[in-house]
Parts: sequence; structure tokens; C-alpha cells
Amino acid sequence: FLKTELYAYGIGLILSIIISLTATFKLKIWKYYKSIVNSDKNVDQINWVNDLLPYQWRFAVSTISGFLIFQLLNLLTFKFQGPIVAGKLGLTLSLINGIITISMVWFNTRAPIFAALVANNDILKLRELFKKTLGICILSHLSLSLCFIIFKIVLVDHYKILFYNRLLDNIEVFFLLFNSLINVGIFGLASFCRSDKNEPFLINSIVFGIINTIFSFV
Repeated sequence: FLKTELYAYGIGLILSIIISLTATFKLKIWKYYKSIVNSDKNVDQINWVNDLLPYQWRFAVSTISGFLIFQLLNLLTFKFQGPIVAGKLGLTLSLINGIITISMVWFNTRAPIFAALVANNDILKLRELFKKTLGICILSHLSLSLCFIIFKIVLVDHYKILFYNRLLDNIEVFFLLFNSLINVGIFGLASFCRSDKNEPFLINSIVFGIINTIFSFV
């Protein structure tokens, strides 16, 4: 709308940071974190460096590898196939990533509960909650995917309104939606494992990041 073109993405990220910081200080969320740190003085001393860093760097490397798996393809498409194809791929992926994000809300909100159950060694309840949460996420993804397919076939293809000729063909959309459904399961398993401060997909992420980079160039 403001004709900022590709700068719109960067502006969006900056606005997101500003809003997050504003909310943090306006709602005084920092006091909540401070209370957690102070509460450690009343229990066994927690070593934040030894407790967090061994896990944090693994999570960071997995995230970087995730960029090679999920984002690199669009950049290479822009270079080798041109802006039109890259635009279709990018917009389609953005909409599908939105579906994944909404589908994963239940896992993101229940991650602290998973961690508490791990701490209390309540494994049976942990497994039941994981299965239930995974089922909800998959059903949410399938429902949103069905809505997206109807939206694509009816509004975009048939009536030619909203994003007409700016999305990938239907068969490619189906493949990407199927791939995103598998990703929901993988993200859910990762969230489940990370509640015990583990990052079992580290090697997988690195290997598939390298493989995907090679295949993307090919």
C-alpha cells in the first residue's frame, strides 16, 4: 500500500520488535521475569549458564539449518526463475506458513506444562497430553488446509478475485500443504523433546539443510 516493495518485510520485523518491547515495558512483564530469578534464591541454586547454553546453541544451529530448508529455495527461485515465479512461491509459502503457525499454537502454549510434567517425572500424563495436543494441531491444520484449498479453487481460480495468478498451481499447493502437515508433526515432536532440554533433531537439521541446499541449486 505504501509502495515500499521488499522493504515492507523489514519494516514489518522492525514494527514487531517495537510492539514487543512496548508491550514488555507497558505491561511490566520484566517484573515477572525478575520474580522468577528472585524465586531461585529460595530453592536450590540454578546455574543459568550451565542450564541454558548447552541447549541454546543447539536450538540456534537447528534454526539456522531450518532457514536452509524452508527459506533458501525462494531466494534461489528469485535468482534462477525470476521474480514472477519467486513471487508466486513466496506468497504461497507465506500463506501455508501462516497455517502452520496457527496450527502450532496449542504446542507453543503447552510447552511450559510439558516442562513442568517432565520436572515432576509425570511421564504418563505427559504422553497423554502430547498425543491430545498433537491430534488437535493436526486437525487444525487439516481444517485450515481445506479452507485454503476451497479459497484457492473457488475464489482465486474460478472467480479470479484475490491473488489471481499470484499463487502456485493447485498440484504444487497440494504438495506444499502435505509437506506442511508433516512439518506440524515434526515441530510438535521437537517441542515435546525440548521440554526436557533436548534437541534431538540437531544432526537431522544440519544434514537436511545441506542436502536441501544442494538440491535447491540443482
